[in-house]
Amino acid sequence: MAEPGRTVRVSGLPADIEDNRLKDKLFIHFLRARNGGGEITSVTIVKATPVSALITFEDSGVAQRLIQHRRHTLEVDERKYKVIVTEHRESLDPDKEDHPSPGEPFQGGVFEAYFPDSEKVRKLMPRLKEAFRQGLAFTVTGKDTRARVSWDCIPHKTTLYGGKSGNGYPDSTYLARLSEVLTSKGIGEPPAES
Repeated sequence: MAEPGRTVRVSGLPADIEDNRLKDKLFIHFLRARNGGGEITSVTIVKATPVSALITFEDSGVAQRLIQHRRHTLEVDERKYKVIVTEHRESLDPDKEDHPSPGEPFQGGVFEAYFPDSEKVRKLMPRLKEAFRQGLAFTVTGKDTRARVSWDCIPHKTTLYGGKSGNGYPDSTYLARLSEVLTSKGIGEPPAES
């Protein structure tokens, strides 16, 4: 069970490795102090596409340290995988009026997007965060038992492969399109610092 503040999501995991082997490798890597890790309560493989894992630590300080460090290299069978550690959030706030069933817990979804590591993307990140704060990144569709969370109007690359038509890379026009959509939603570039 994911524990608020003590659970992290590890993304970028290989899909072709048996779950138990992957869990063992994650356990070993994130238990080691030299990797920023600590005592682990549980490791759960999330078989969505792409594959990720939820790791719960005994100490929330370990989770926060790993989130700050963010990038790790996980070695499995002499292959190295670049993985990313992020905060895990499990559900929507049931007291908000945009909740599909106010007063009742609502399970969110697993959503991952991929961006190139570039200066252009770093400049877009504050705008994407603002889009998220304004509720433009995700939407809840349906009501009651049919309600679900899905991507909203901001385009995201949800896979590293497949090209433009497959919601992945390569796509040479993606960052320009993303900037245009953000601008059309009133989220312009921040003023230049003087």
